[in-house]
Amino acid sequence: MKPYAHYIGIDISKDALDVAIWKGDKPICQVFSNSKAGLQTLIKWMRDNKLEPSATLFCCENTGLYTRALTAFCLINQWTLWVEHPDQIRLSKGMTRGKSDAIDAADIAEYAWRFQDKAQLYCPEDEHFQALGDLVALRRRLLQCLQALQVPVNEIEKTNPKQAKLLRGLSKSSRAAIEKDLDKVDAQIQELIDADPNLKPRADLIRSVPGAGPVLTAYLLYVTKGFTRLTDPRKLACYAGIAPFPHQSGSSIRGKERVSHKANKRLKTLLHMSAVSLTQHKEFKTWYKAKKELKKPSMSILNALKNKLIHRICAVVARGTPYLPPAEFSKAKENSVAAA
Repeated sequence: MKPYAHYIGIDISKDALDVAIWKGDKPICQVFSNSKAGLQTLIKWMRDNKLEPSATLFCCENTGLYTRALTAFCLINQWTLWVEHPDQIRLSKGMTRGKSDAIDAADIAEYAWRFQDKAQLYCPEDEHFQALGDLVALRRRLLQCLQALQVPVNEIEKTNPKQAKLLRGLSKSSRAAIEKDLDKVDAQIQELIDADPNLKPRADLIRSVPGAGPVLTAYLLYVTKGFTRLTDPRKLACYAGIAPFPHQSGSSIRGKERVSHKANKRLKTLLHMSAVSLTQHKEFKTWYKAKKELKKPSMSILNALKNKLIHRICAVVARGTPYLPPAEFSKAKENSVAAA
């Protein structure tokens, strides 16, 4: 990593960019609008402070949609940008008191200066994957809207069926419209995957694994960028928050292994729903009952199913052939060896 002459931290919100130039204990701070016009003003401000963009490392937190204007602007102007996970910056600050956007920007600038050797420069996301991510996010929001209409009515029905019937009738057209939009989004996601010659074969491989439905398949393709990253099942399980880690310290703490809360909660939810469905699948039903008879905790059994699912998905993608049950796979392997 080349040394930089200047370090700029940017705290991003919906409407504003709080910018700080690292100057030791006295950072120079300024606020700009989170828009193209605001970023043009940022260029002028940098010139006034005699900062050369090519010798500057820009650093910001990943705030999702609100980061897009800045990342696009940096790419056009060939600025060196580091988009870091918010927790990495927060945990590096140590014990702090008080908070403001200006302080956060200064902390980000200091982080860029302190850890410049670990900087991972921003690489633009492929438009195909960005579109897939937007569709998956839209589907989740539509589903949340549908649940917001259905769940309260289901609870009211337990105590007042007549009122629940009235409410369900009043929201019928809204629910029907949302369900129709969900079908359209699902069709668009499938069309997007089918149009990509790299994604479609991988999607077919994933779908061949029991428990891997179309929603989980699409989300896995998005977070792994078509299985070009997070291809190791252990790392993917860790990312999803289902990999157990030890919980021990000295002689006083001898806890059981537990999963970490630092995870992609959406992926963890989808895997959980798939694991629940697997408990009724012929390949896992007997295994699940046997574990229950041994008094194993239900969540522990489901977590094991999630890991089995992840390992099977990664295996079929790496192997490039559809999933086969263990017995059939062993037989096919023996036949292949005999034929050779």
